[in-house]
Amino acid sequence: MTLVVTTLFTAGHYEEGVAAFLHSLSRSGYVGRVWCGVSNIEQSRLAKAFEGYMLDGRIELRFLAVSPDYHIAMHKPRFMLDVAACEHDLTHIAFFDPDIVVKCRWHFVSQWCSEHIAAVGDVNWLMPHSSPIRLQWMDVRRGLSLGLYPGEAPASLDIYCNAGFVALPIKMRGFLELWAELTSRIVQGDVAGEQHLISRGGASSLEVSGSRTGHFTPLDQELFNVALMAFARHTSVMGPEAMDFCAGRKDF
Repeated sequence: MTLVVTTLFTAGHYEEGVAAFLHSLSRSGYVGRVWCGVSNIEQSRLAKAFEGYMLDGRIELRFLAVSPDYHIAMHKPRFMLDVAACEHDLTHIAFFDPDIVVKCRWHFVSQWCSEHIAAVGDVNWLMPHSSPIRLQWMDVRRGLSLGLYPGEAPASLDIYCNAGFVALPIKMRGFLELWAELTSRIVQGDVAGEQHLISRGGASSLEVSGSRTGHFTPLDQELFNVALMAFARHTSVMGPEAMDFCAGRKDF
């Protein structure tokens, strides 16, 4: 298994968090490469000081400039695909938000995503597969002509997942491609009534509806869940306790 880790941040924001995340990766036992996508990279202290650095002799740090035309949180699937294109021997890829620290053994993570998409429940984690919100999402997907793939069989997914973490075999890159395509199409305003959810001023804060009158709130996370629905049969989900959102078994 060749598993590469990715994260995204804007220079001057979460840089201390990225440093803490990287050290937690080392403590967990991870050995490999970490790709950090950085907006305004020329202003990043981390990128300047640690490009190509070997953390604890085990983790190679790479920093890549990113400049999406939308909020950096929306860039996760495209960045993961870009990294995969650079890593020719890649078998698995993971993404972590820059404010996460790894508290489990890395062996657990690598086993978890060996054959499945690994995901974690959000704070408000319960969303039945028959939820009217999920039905709205499916209507949007059909409206974008993003219907079922050949051989795809819809399966139940009752957990609403947090987009701050995902890990998967690269053979399931179709999940990343669907997530990226959904993001691109929605950002371009392909769905009537969704334009108000996006700030068109470039990589600035998302402007999201404060109610369920829009299909996606918050946009980046909900599109992640829409894509997961299409790959539910290939997804392995832990509850919100895995992100310390609640009490629960954490001996992993």
